[in-house]
Amino acid sequence: MHAFQAQILLLLEKQPQKPSVLAKKLGISRQSLHAHLRALLEKQKIVRHGTSPHVQYSVALKNAPATRVLKDYTFCQKHLLPKYLDEFSSPLEQYLNHPKNQKAEKPEVLPDLAFLLDSAAVYSSNIEGNTLDLNSFLNSRMSPKKHRPKEAQEIEDLVSAYAFARVNNLDEKHMLQAHTMLSRQFVAATRRGIYRKEPVGVFSQQGLEYMAVEPHLVADEMRVLFTIVADLLQKKHTTAERFFWGSWLHLMIALIHPFSDGNGRTARLCEKWFLAATLGEKSFGLPTEEQYWKNRALYYATLKLGANYWEVDMKKASPFFILLPRVLLRT
Repeated sequence: MHAFQAQILLLLEKQPQKPSVLAKKLGISRQSLHAHLRALLEKQKIVRHGTSPHVQYSVALKNAPATRVLKDYTFCQKHLLPKYLDEFSSPLEQYLNHPKNQKAEKPEVLPDLAFLLDSAAVYSSNIEGNTLDLNSFLNSRMSPKKHRPKEAQEIEDLVSAYAFARVNNLDEKHMLQAHTMLSRQFVAATRRGIYRKEPVGVFSQQGLEYMAVEPHLVADEMRVLFTIVADLLQKKHTTAERFFWGSWLHLMIALIHPFSDGNGRTARLCEKWFLAATLGEKSFGLPTEEQYWKNRALYYATLKLGANYWEVDMKKASPFFILLPRVLLRT
């Protein structure tokens, strides 16, 4: 392999890159760079994402490092997805095609979608302990910003992150920017949008429930996760497959716990972001966060798959995957 091509792969293993950035880092012309990129594409070593002028390249999924994420993705694809499709393919199609779930596609009712994003942010924040209900949050907007309670601003920040997701592609860079926005009230400025540098556990009244992956491994796990996401976004999927992989993304972020705080909000946002990227903007109006809140005891229980990241048993993950479609189909 040409030396420049090897360097390109090393750079792309760290994160997706634009051609202009690659050319600058390698010190070569854009013409030379594109010749190497074409060669790597032909060898299926890299993947191209987006359209000009927003093209990026990442390593092909088969060349990603062997991480827990890749192992779990392969297992879920082979063992959990087929059973899920058997149960939910037809019901989810019927649910999305119901007239009440079609209105968000119409431009004249986009204000309704804005209201649903407010609702999503409130319920997602409630899961994390925020005590404001939707009506109280909407009433808080009638007060001057400096007089609003901190909890209201916390929800407003999450609304901004949802709005950001509506107009940006789902990728690692934009996910980090969204975390910066949604965590303004509870994460120090120097740690927003930055992967944690310290161990993190999930605690309950009974003590430590779960220990997340070691901090020095977070970046690798997240890099491979978004390599897989980029690959999934390039493929055609049935409605049920889209729901499954959106839930899988939600689950993996929750298990990796990449940030010092704001992991749950980020995981639920990315699930909806994935659905919108594959099903259309109307998916931002789906009441996923509301259903997780209303069924939170079951939601918490389905996330308990092991005492720590390395002991997670994906064989036990089916209840998590089927939770969302079951509660949505009941509404």
